[in-house]
Amino acid sequence: MSEYGFDDEFRRIIMRFYQALREAEETFSTMTRLAIGELREFEELLEQRLQEFQGEGIEPIVSVDDLGDRLRILIDLPGMDRESLNIVVLEDRVEISARIREHVVKRALGSLSEKFSFREYRGVYRLPAPVDPRSVRIRTRGSLIIVEADKKAAV
Repeated sequence: MSEYGFDDEFRRIIMRFYQALREAEETFSTMTRLAIGELREFEELLEQRLQEFQGEGIEPIVSVDDLGDRLRILIDLPGMDRESLNIVVLEDRVEISARIREHVVKRALGSLSEKFSFREYRGVYRLPAPVDPRSVRIRTRGSLIIVEADKKAAV
């Protein structure tokens, strides 16, 4: 090979090396952003659970279904005291609280931790669409509370 051919080949190798390095940096950067996002979500969930354990309230299991012209909110409150049930439906959210007849005992972070006793369900849930609070209908089926509300008419 001539002197120039060697230099050209060397430049091509160096350029491929730097391109591979840039691609690796981009991949690492993307993976880092994704990992940080996942860690933030985990941190928020952990913080929420720790707040539950620090107080005496536990967040109920809630499901919101969009039925086209209305929303259906299903709230599971096993062991609740019906007399203490308080549900407030506002245009953009549902607020729930109820005393628990018997203490609910949960373990935090697996079997190596303490037991926590809860006396109340508490939760605030954002709704996916505005509703008309005057249209709210509430019914119960055992420990399941079914809340339905008409969506607010678009202006």
